[in-house]
Amino acid sequence: MATITVRLGGILMTILKNKSVNNVLYDNVSECICDFLQMHKERDSCFEDDT
Repeated sequence: MATITVRLGGILMTILKNKSVNNVLYDNVSECICDFLQMHKERDSCFEDDT
């Protein structure tokens, strides 16, 4: 169990050090969070200020 955690940690650190991959992951995570918020709070706009 510990070795798996260490391996995952190493993979995560490698990904975090790779800027392009990190940006892609961040965009995907942001979209997931956005969808999550829209789904559960039924908001029309997500991360966008419509003033």
